[in-house]
Parts: sequence; C-alpha cells; structure tokens
Amino acid sequence: MSDPTEGMILIDQLVAQRDTSQLMQLLHSTNFETQLYAINGLWQLKNKGIEYTEQELFYINNVLKKRGSIFYCSGCVYRWEDSQKVSHKFNFNN
Repeated sequence: MSDPTEGMILIDQLVAQRDTSQLMQLLHSTNFETQLYAINGLWQLKNKGIEYTEQELFYINNVLKKRGSIFYCSGCVYRWEDSQKVSHKFNFNN
C-alpha cells in the first residue's frame, strides 16, 4: 500500500480532531480536488454521528453534483478520473 497523500493526511488529522469547521472551510475552496477531500472527511464524521445543518448539507450536495475530472490516487497509481465515479459513495441524504 502506498503512503497517503498530503491531502489525506490533513483530512485524517481533521477527522481525528472532529474539526468540522476546518473541513467546511476546505469545502469552500476554489479547488475541486480539495473540495472532494473535504467531502471525504465530512462523510467520515457523518458515519461517526456528526450531523450537519441544512445550510452545510446544501454546500455538501452542491459539490457532490459537480462534474469534471480530478487527479485521483488509487493505491500507488495516479490518474485522471471522473469526479462522479470517485464521489458516488458519499451519501449525505440519509
């Protein structure tokens, strides 16, 4: 298994600290890949019992609706990947 990316190291730290405020700031980044890292962290916290406001869910779902390509790490292979294929598992509607 490869080493985690710098982005995932940050997300893992924020999740460990349960820092939804910083994750929401990352969600508002102009960088789509950064937004998806934030979604990953927010989703992990959701699965640990964190609930989000309607406003936060609005922003989360807007990012999840975006389409495009992102530079994605899968193990030790980096490639361009469709964002919808990467983010399909992040469901905040239940």
